[in-house]
Amino acid sequence: MKLNTLKILYQWPLSKVELVETNGKKYILKTIHNDFTDEIKRQQMLYKKTSKIKIPKIHYVKKEESSTSFLMDYIPSRKKEIGIKKAIDIANEFHNETKSIHNKYFQDYNFEKFYQDFKKVRKNLNNNLSKVNYIKLKEIFSDVFSSERSIVHGDWGKDQILNKGGKYYIIDFGKSFRGPSILDYAHLYLKDKKNKHYRIPRQDDSLLLKAKIIVCIITLNWFELCKSKYIPYKYEKEIKEYANLIDYNFKKLYWE
Repeated sequence: MKLNTLKILYQWPLSKVELVETNGKKYILKTIHNDFTDEIKRQQMLYKKTSKIKIPKIHYVKKEESSTSFLMDYIPSRKKEIGIKKAIDIANEFHNETKSIHNKYFQDYNFEKFYQDFKKVRKNLNNNLSKVNYIKLKEIFSDVFSSERSIVHGDWGKDQILNKGGKYYIIDFGKSFRGPSILDYAHLYLKDKKNKHYRIPRQDDSLLLKAKIIVCIITLNWFELCKSKYIPYKYEKEIKEYANLIDYNFKKLYWE
């Protein structure tokens, strides 16, 4: 199949996204590092399992020595920005449709996995949380890990939603896993700071604060992995930013 690249939409060392054309039809071509090809299996599974929320269909996969490319439907999306309330509603629907999915391609994120992440990034924390031991950490975060579970997008935000004629599509499952659903809402709030005062229905404020801390620790661990194995970049600014977010939310949790 001969593909004509129309535009490079996104590029960094571990992935590249292009708008391509073949036989007069447009598609998205995504190329990822071979260490992260579970993303393809996740998207293929979610395409079959979800109905109210749409997932772009993958048409073919091509593996090279160090990278894999996959061609998927191009979803021309409306330019109008999706509001935070709609992003929450779509996440709710996605979680409802994926509650029953248990599969090896969606690793189960439980407290033990979180504790391993915490140990790896503890050195970057600048508050009392850095001194907390296993038992105390479990006591603090146990209610998050006992809350409702589903497939978690893992990088949830309004930029992951495409609107085609009133039908909503979700994209990018490179960081998806099975875990507490509230982690997606925490990720949304961390991304969308201007809407931080919008309250998520049926969610306890302290639970959301804890979820934000968990998401920040997951993100710090991702930075550590990238700089140690894949990218010659120290992430100093980003690490400081997320360490400060942890400090801010930890203070709000106990002092307000």
